[in-house]
Amino acid sequence: MKKSFAVMTLALSVTVVAAGCSNNNNNGGAASPTASSSASASSSASASAEAKVVKMAINNTWKPFGFVDDKDELAGYNVDVLKAIDEKIPEYEFEYEGVDQSAVFVGVDTGKDVLGAGSFFKTAEREEKYLFPDENYGNIVMYLAVKSDNSDINSLDDLVGKKLVPLMPNTSNYNIIKDYNDAHPDAPIKLETIDNVTTADALKWVASGRYDAFLIPGMTYYDTQKDLNLDLKLTDAIQTNPIYFVLNKSETDLKTKIDEALKELKADGTLSTISQTWMGEDIFK
Repeated sequence: MKKSFAVMTLALSVTVVAAGCSNNNNNGGAASPTASSSASASSSASASAEAKVVKMAINNTWKPFGFVDDKDELAGYNVDVLKAIDEKIPEYEFEYEGVDQSAVFVGVDTGKDVLGAGSFFKTAEREEKYLFPDENYGNIVMYLAVKSDNSDINSLDDLVGKKLVPLMPNTSNYNIIKDYNDAHPDAPIKLETIDNVTTADALKWVASGRYDAFLIPGMTYYDTQKDLNLDLKLTDAIQTNPIYFVLNKSETDLKTKIDEALKELKADGTLSTISQTWMGEDIFK
């Protein structure tokens, strides 16, 4: 069944966060003004009246995974993957709402949204609260962004005693540092948190010497650096993680159908093509 999508903009709200941030959020955290955008996209009414309408919450603050484009439309890798899945599941009609990272979890927790998309890693804590598909929908390679002349930092061990850009709780890079600290209680990395930050601001803070390093996915770093051209470099890869959608615990049928759809979309090359479009690389290799 072919479906066409009409995008409805909810609102653009600008929030000043203390010590705060700005645009192009990276799932990390620090301080300066931040633009928080919210938008929703929904399947058209041409879908079968028998299809069950379900709502999807998408983090719209992390380009290229999810963001509000210059037409005020919800766009990105997560959006296109879910649209491709929806085409495979005629029993369901997906509606999309763009929200910030914390609101993704709130929506799934309360049942307002059946699924959350924020390029999430699986963790034991999350698996207690949410239903994860068996199939991932990509991989993220994490690096440390440091000043170009910095030869002292090339691994997480090297961050002990250094200043890491503060990170947002319940995000992928926050959990990487938390897991490291749990495994190294005698020599932990100083882990500070913040409500929000943009990739651009975080990288600028490292380039200025305000912080020593920032934990960031490679594709997000390159997407931001092409505009900023800061005096920075990436370390060796820190960690490679598969990413998953999270579902409300009650959505067992939808979880099964998403797994089936993801298997087909991987096998026929659709997800690799979407990945090339948004990431400039095949994140399934």
